[in-house]
Amino acid sequence: MTEKPEVMKAALGVTKFKRPLLYAATAGNLAAMGALAKESGLPLAVKAGSVADLIPLTQKLTEMGLKTWCSTRAAGRSNRPTRT
Repeated sequence: MTEKPEVMKAALGVTKFKRPLLYAATAGNLAAMGALAKESGLPLAVKAGSVADLIPLTQKLTEMGLKTWCSTRAAGRSNRPTRT
């Protein structure tokens, strides 16, 4: 797990045969992580702080030709109601 495309690329040298999920693309590294996912043929996780923030990121990946990705929201956020 890393948001640094260069680190992810190095890790793929020893793990690609296991078909790992590349985690994670963000607004700051989307182009590089998207290109890496496309080049390697591996699925890519996309992370943002909200669903609204995910929409343009996933649209961009689709425009890049990626077909296998999943989206996540930032840790610590929940849509669950708070118990009182």
